[in-house]
Amino acid sequence: MDKRHGFGEMTQKAITDRIEEKAKSYTPQWKFDRNHPDLGTALAFVYLSMQADTEKNFERLPEKLRTEFFNMLGTSIKPASPAKGYCVFGLVNDESEGTELPAGTALTSSVTDENGEAVFVETVQDVFVTPARIQSVWMSSSKKDYIGCLYEGEEGKEAGGFQAFSMEEENLQCHQLLLSHSHVFAMEKGGELKLRFFEKAGKPVEEEILNLLCDRENVWFEYSAADGFQAFAGQERQGASLCFRKAASQPSWEETEEKGQLARWLRITVKDGRKLKDWVFRDVLAASQASLLEPDSIYGAGFDGGKGPFFPFGEQFGLYDEVYFSSQEALGKRGAFITLWFWREYVKIPLGYTESREIDWKLVMPKSAVKVEREYDITIDRVIWEYFNGSGWVRLFSGRDYENVFGGEGGTYRQKVVLSFFCPHDLSAALVNGAESYSIRARIVKVNNSLKTAGQYVSPVLSEIRFQYQYSNGGVRPEYFVERNNQKERLLEANACLGGIHGYRPVVLMEDEKPSMYLGFQKPLTKGPIKLLAVTECKNRDRQPRLRWEYYGNGRFQEFHPVDETQNFIQTGMITFNGLDDMEKAERFSRECYWIRIVDDTESINSLSSGCKPWIQSLYLNGAPVHTIKSGFQEYFTLEPVGEARFKLMNRPVFSAQVWVNETGRLTGTEREQLIRERRLKTIHSQGGEGAEEWVLWEENQGEQKKERMYQLDRKEGILEFLRGGGRRLPMFGVVNGIHILYSTTAGQAGNLAPGDVTGMERTAGFINRVENPLPLSGGWDKETSEEAIKRQACHLKHKNRAVMPEDFEKLALACAGSVSRAACFTGYGEQGERRPGHVTLVVVQKDFENSSLYFQSLRQRILEYLKDKLPVHLIQGQRFHVAMPVFVEIQVSAQLAVDDFQKVFSCRRRVFARISEFLNPISGNFKKSGWKVGSLPSRSQIDMVLKNTEEVREVLNLMITGCIRNGREAVEVNPEDMRQCPYVLPVSGTHRIRVLAQ
Repeated sequence: MDKRHGFGEMTQKAITDRIEEKAKSYTPQWKFDRNHPDLGTALAFVYLSMQADTEKNFERLPEKLRTEFFNMLGTSIKPASPAKGYCVFGLVNDESEGTELPAGTALTSSVTDENGEAVFVETVQDVFVTPARIQSVWMSSSKKDYIGCLYEGEEGKEAGGFQAFSMEEENLQCHQLLLSHSHVFAMEKGGELKLRFFEKAGKPVEEEILNLLCDRENVWFEYSAADGFQAFAGQERQGASLCFRKAASQPSWEETEEKGQLARWLRITVKDGRKLKDWVFRDVLAASQASLLEPDSIYGAGFDGGKGPFFPFGEQFGLYDEVYFSSQEALGKRGAFITLWFWREYVKIPLGYTESREIDWKLVMPKSAVKVEREYDITIDRVIWEYFNGSGWVRLFSGRDYENVFGGEGGTYRQKVVLSFFCPHDLSAALVNGAESYSIRARIVKVNNSLKTAGQYVSPVLSEIRFQYQYSNGGVRPEYFVERNNQKERLLEANACLGGIHGYRPVVLMEDEKPSMYLGFQKPLTKGPIKLLAVTECKNRDRQPRLRWEYYGNGRFQEFHPVDETQNFIQTGMITFNGLDDMEKAERFSRECYWIRIVDDTESINSLSSGCKPWIQSLYLNGAPVHTIKSGFQEYFTLEPVGEARFKLMNRPVFSAQVWVNETGRLTGTEREQLIRERRLKTIHSQGGEGAEEWVLWEENQGEQKKERMYQLDRKEGILEFLRGGGRRLPMFGVVNGIHILYSTTAGQAGNLAPGDVTGMERTAGFINRVENPLPLSGGWDKETSEEAIKRQACHLKHKNRAVMPEDFEKLALACAGSVSRAACFTGYGEQGERRPGHVTLVVVQKDFENSSLYFQSLRQRILEYLKDKLPVHLIQGQRFHVAMPVFVEIQVSAQLAVDDFQKVFSCRRRVFARISEFLNPISGNFKKSGWKVGSLPSRSQIDMVLKNTEEVREVLNLMITGCIRNGREAVEVNPEDMRQCPYVLPVSGTHRIRVLAQ
């Protein structure tokens, strides 16, 4: 045989060619004919086949020896891994009763595996599907005097899309006190209002409080008008009084409805309640005053008086004539000191009637013969002033005050007349001249010379009538309060609040001194286990918060302790707790809900910057962890005396199994006690109660120490085998169904389902009508190959489960979880990629890198737990070891491509998109299909080469490359060249803009 060819190079065809070549020289008499073989040629072919098999077996010898070597080391192949994720269940409607759903409930999916069978999904834990849902999420902190609405529920929509413990939303905290009074605040035109607060009888509130109330940056005083509340024209402090000026040009003080009460309101708004949290008063008095108020109307003697001079009782008055003065504003101030003043003068009006008498005129007559009748002044002797008390007109003055105000004793020249009185408390509106208003009247009760027939009426003329009012006794209490604090408002009677021992506190802060987040539910969570799926993202894990969970029941918030897989919202996971039996509805933030309060005890989250706080993408009630495992399979076998102790299972690949063997009558007392201690023995009694069978749980051979009761299971092929020899037992022969195997199967990598692939339940349960997986199922991988197992064991021989060199960290991470595709170890760097001497960061790339943000934190915890006893002590104790995910940079390619034919435009664009996405894949991309090294990004020339090498592309024009980093909910554009400085970057395919033109 030619020495140029080694065993590994000699194929059967090559050997045949060499024989044919040599036969011509060594045996010229023998014709080696492949098409018409003779006996010698046939023998040659037999030799050729034997030689080829020999060489093939010889080639496999190193691999066989290597495999045997690793088998001697106890190397085992990792079984297929199920995909894991979460499903959410929903009821028909809110009125439905909850449904208990046990662990192991089978679900259906719309995805099939390689055998064409639907991928099966099962719940991992029990869950009570409740009809409750999250209606709103609120944030509160009395330290910041903050209330914010993070989420307001919508029908059919899950809660989410907000930052946990964020105080960046609009501050809805409102501290307002509204005071009402029916007449003190009745100011149509200009006037002044004085407000005084008393700490106790006669003692105003402290000077500090008065100064704070005068702080116009923090406290506003407004009055109710038709178009809303209006600010006063002026404001000042006079001693212990707060004085407000309403200009005549401002809108009138109108009645508006607040909390169902129609009244005139004075509103006090406090911006920062922390400054006035100690403001307490036991009494408050309000006093208004105004002058130069024109009457609303004047009516008398059939005359509706205007602004000019007028006769109040007419030019010729008579007994019981009357004049009405109406002022809704002034005369409505019950208890106030009212002043009515006007200018008065008199006009003489001749008496219109004289008796006709003839005189006998002569040229000369004595004086006595000519008699002229005497003329008299007809004057008003007395009037009485009256007001309407609701049932009739009664005297305004108790004595005879102001009775002769129109009598003319002061002379007929122009004089100013002033009348003063306290407005009666029973003064009521009266119907005067077709209009109802507050009025007083003057009625003539006595006239001088009223029966005289000659003379003139001395009639009063009035002008410039004005009202004035003020409260001389300090003012009156308001009638009602409307208090607004902490998104709650209530209507109170002022007398019920004032005068008490403890006083009235108008500004009340939330009881949440520490930042608190409230979850409001429309129904109680009384049955359990309740499961809340929180889909979160969090960049910062340095400060581990401590959250306290409370619920409202028995009239107060009570603490409870859920099982929190999210580790205080820093990763996606389940929050599980028992039913809250005494949960009660309460009003918070103007909403009647069943409340759960989450308190940031250490204020760790609150102290973080906005970008580092947990972002809650979604909160799903009735979530449950699921995996792509189908359990409940069981089979029985009988071991015959002849043949192999091997059995084929009906379902595969197998994920987990328990093998029970009937060993009735075979166990010794010592063995029985040992098996009971190990919980590997179960006794099954017959139905009649006579006799019992003893079943022993055998152990699987995993390369460990050889034991008596062991079996071997090929999980991929589903083959159960009992090994002979080496001191190992076999199950008893001939025992019918003496071997019982309970097992479950998994779909492996086919179980990595996309959101929405879980479609329903295998069997109906209760009122459940909706099942879905809002997140992808991830982490499912097929059985490890022999080559992968050998490679893993070879790495183990090198690092011996101790991380010393950087590659040791990387290999240990690969051995920890099958979902890890690649790991890169960086020494001297921190978790964020910053230089930190003495620190070690392990960057882990998941196989399903598209879902890295969802499940990386759980993978991170798994790696940390796996490596904690394999790392140097100083890294663990000094917290200098970190596990981080890569910084994925979405590469966005923008280019214009030229092709030769219009028919190639669409196909070229599709090929280019596919080629770019394939090239930028961090695991299987790049030119050699080996993926990208952590810390590297493609260059412009590489992208240009990819485009040019794509079929049908003739020319690449206007190539532009940009980058984008996903930071939670935000996308930040970056320069790829600048990002090369970051050690943890990896490229992924982004949104590309490709334009294809035919030239």
